[in-house]
Amino acid sequence: MKKIKVKKALFYGLVFIVSACSNDLELENQSKRNEFDGIQVVELDGTNLKSRSVEAVGERSLSLKFRDELIYRATIEKLKRMTPEERIAFFEKLGFEGTYSIWEKANKELDEIFDKELSLDSFTEEISAYKKRFEGVFIFNNEDVSDATPYLPFVDEDLALVGDIEGKVYVGERKIQPILGKISFDRDIDKIEEETDYKINPSVAPIPTAYTFRSFKHKSVIVRNGKYRSKMIFGSMRTPFDIELATKFEAQKKWLFFWKKSSASHTWKLSLTIPSLNISINSETPIPHRLPFCYLPLTLAATKGNPMIITVHEFSSSRGKAKASAVLKNIYPR
Repeated sequence: MKKIKVKKALFYGLVFIVSACSNDLELENQSKRNEFDGIQVVELDGTNLKSRSVEAVGERSLSLKFRDELIYRATIEKLKRMTPEERIAFFEKLGFEGTYSIWEKANKELDEIFDKELSLDSFTEEISAYKKRFEGVFIFNNEDVSDATPYLPFVDEDLALVGDIEGKVYVGERKIQPILGKISFDRDIDKIEEETDYKINPSVAPIPTAYTFRSFKHKSVIVRNGKYRSKMIFGSMRTPFDIELATKFEAQKKWLFFWKKSSASHTWKLSLTIPSLNISINSETPIPHRLPFCYLPLTLAATKGNPMIITVHEFSSSRGKAKASAVLKNIYPR
């Protein structure tokens, strides 16, 4: 009788374990379905869209299809809040390798080249081979051969996140594709900053396309961490309604005179004064700032054409512990 009871206990124990494992697996599958509900990995079949297994990764025919505009916008906003590592994990789990994943791989490969201890000739050969390998996928700066950065052939940051290798994406039965045009290449961060206008794409920063950032001549601060440089450029953000003071951030990695665009978050403290108007404003970042632009708490109209003094304290980058300070005088906003 005792043996029968023991066998029954073992049986029910096994049933419970199998049931628990099945429930865990079902919950995992349900979680994955919820996360990617309304998103398909598809491929072109003639002129029609045909669903494809998510195991087929890395083929150029693969694209993402969103069920509707709401899911499309929500996914983009979700991706923008993620770190690069979280985005890669998201696409790997989805089983999709598009513009973002391929660019991240190319950028990581370029970082590894910059980290090597090479002679100038060997480094130049590796950069040339790298550019040739990604020719036709990315665009390279033909205005400055020392710039090794791989640039996308379009400037739409939304499609740079969710687009296929050509930047295309499907929402319902509608195809969205980027507009190809002239690419604005970055400049070497160590070069003197002249007065320059930067057209702002709405997906680069949460602002309309009509906005333009105009940098002030020679009004910037650079912090250096080994091979990394970060630059805080002061200027004005021009909108259809007003002109506000703002800053633009750039980050690069250097190897002798070669350089590449990099990513970094920044922190700083600054004071802005207009002695003739007795105006004094202090500003600092409570958390590292990741966006390429940041508004300062003052409009151009409030300056009334009077010269400003901006004092920067403890400007730092996530790329190292170095800090930079500077006093920028005789700033005439216009």
